[in-house]
Amino acid sequence: MISVIIPIYNAEKWLRRCLDSIVRQTIFCKLEVILIDDGSVDSSSHIIDEYVSRYSSFKALHIENQGVSNARNQGIDIAIGEYLAFIDADDYIDNDYFETLLNGNVDEADIVCSGFIAEYSGHSVNRCVGKQYRFDQEQAIEEFLKGSLIDWNIWNKLFKKSKIKGVYFDSRFRIAEDKYFLFQCLKRVHSVQVLDNCKYHYIMNETSACHEGFSSKKLDSLIVAELISKEIGEYYPSKHKLAKSMEMDVVCRVYGEMYSCNITEEYKSVFNRLKKNIRQYSIAEKKKYSNKKHFGAFLAARIHPKLYNFLKNDMKLQYKN
Repeated sequence: MISVIIPIYNAEKWLRRCLDSIVRQTIFCKLEVILIDDGSVDSSSHIIDEYVSRYSSFKALHIENQGVSNARNQGIDIAIGEYLAFIDADDYIDNDYFETLLNGNVDEADIVCSGFIAEYSGHSVNRCVGKQYRFDQEQAIEEFLKGSLIDWNIWNKLFKKSKIKGVYFDSRFRIAEDKYFLFQCLKRVHSVQVLDNCKYHYIMNETSACHEGFSSKKLDSLIVAELISKEIGEYYPSKHKLAKSMEMDVVCRVYGEMYSCNITEEYKSVFNRLKKNIRQYSIAEKKKYSNKKHFGAFLAARIHPKLYNFLKNDMKLQYKN
């Protein structure tokens, strides 16, 4: 019933925990588990082959390293389940995760969303909505743009395969490819169910994102936000200002990251352009189309990126108590 696609690259440290959590599923007999080895050079390949030999539900593809988007697309092409699900190799799920998603989808929505548990080294934080919601397409896109009731992750969702046929991950993007994929899916579905449970464990990487300096791949999130805003303007014009507000949230985040990473000369022009965009964006419009947290972060970015980063680390270390 469900094809579970797991892209794997040098994940030997966490992979057994992830795969064991799938084997323990209460509806394991209804799962097809597709393991895409994206050119791993550690022992991940051997672990994958071990589980394939032990469990008939597991399938494996060993391919040359071409990135997570290509790996997921390879899985989509061979999946035979009614639903598609994605799990990251360093994460894990509760034993009744998939049963809960299916049972909660009583009206057979095209996408089913759950919350998740953010796992830090010293504590866990639940990220769940307070009650269940049912959205039609336009409502779902609005909630997606707000980024609250429907988050931008793909690994805590079920997708009805027949409804998203032809949608693939865009391999041009090294960051935010999942956000763009989800948006393309939302454009094709009729209904989205949001459940009030947290059974997916998302492992937070607390290593500094700047230990290797600012990378050009961070700019991909800006491109994705711009593309989404453009498509919203074309197909859902009444929501275009909301999309531009979402785009500004991404601009502020990248602006803050560039500042904290002590950018080199090659990115100075981009940094100054983002600064100008933030200063020129209407405060009144941002207040109208943002929640309090994003509006406060925007005001902080207008004042100084150092203040933005301070507030971001307080309020949006994002899953911290």
